[in-house]
Amino acid sequence: MIIESGVGDGRYGLEVTRENMAKTLAVTQTLAHHVNADEGEAYAMHVSVTPTSTTDCFAYIKNTDANDLVVEDVRLWLAASEYIEIRLGEVGTAGGAPTTVVPTNLNAGSGKVASGTFYQDPDITGLSGGAVADRIYHASSAESTLYNLTQYIVVPTNQTLSFYAQTGTTPLYMVVFFYYHTE
Repeated sequence: MIIESGVGDGRYGLEVTRENMAKTLAVTQTLAHHVNADEGEAYAMHVSVTPTSTTDCFAYIKNTDANDLVVEDVRLWLAASEYIEIRLGEVGTAGGAPTTVVPTNLNAGSGKVASGTFYQDPDITGLSGGAVADRIYHASSAESTLYNLTQYIVVPTNQTLSFYAQTGTTPLYMVVFFYYHTE
């Protein structure tokens, strides 16, 4: 088999060693970097709220894009120790008095806008079911902490992701970093 340049000029072949290993000089990038730099589909949802009381939903996302919404990281700052529960697949209509959040596109030249419903509120109501995807235990500090979601969280079209404060009454600032992609 002969492997040649992918641009059709046929000038560059692939060298193979005696041990049947391909010799390459390669540039690699993460999928998240590719989606941001090449497709302009990476976003940051900023949430600043003080949940009303215990186990209140304070942030809600419903993906309406044709592609999966993939959450890679969450940055948190809390005024006191708290743990945040992340739930997938809740049903119902997000109620209370939620405020629409417009996620920031992380590629200034993209011009694309996130597809979905993005809310924040001290007490989003009307949701039920779903499953706990992760819990973040955050000790209060003067600094924010970036939590990498090891397996990422994938939210398919018309599915939901919601965030709950378990203690409540603690001022918090959260950034949810996500991108859209389907292979």
